[in-house]
Amino acid sequence: MDRRITALEKAELDYQKKLNEMETKFETQMRLLRLDNENQKDLFIQLLGTVETFSLNIESKMIDLEKKMNTCVNSQDLIEKEIKILKETEEKVLNNLNVTKKACNTH
Repeated sequence: MDRRITALEKAELDYQKKLNEMETKFETQMRLLRLDNENQKDLFIQLLGTVETFSLNIESKMIDLEKKMNTCVNSQDLIEKEIKILKETEEKVLNNLNVTKKACNTH
């Protein structure tokens, strides 16, 4: 009977030892997972910051491009107006020359 009690006590101690080892491994793995999770969060935050910076740069460049395009459109409109004025002036000058030639030819 004493041998059985001793065997049971030894088995209980072995079981407790294995249980403690498993708990230690579990706690170690949980710490590693938490640490890995924190690292992943940090990387994700850095990635979001990079995407935000990239987006702001692209947005800024698009605004600059739109301003340049508007400047070009305005310049084109101004040039077209000046060309129209020059053509009208040329037509008037040519008409005046024709009138002057006719007047000279009639005299």
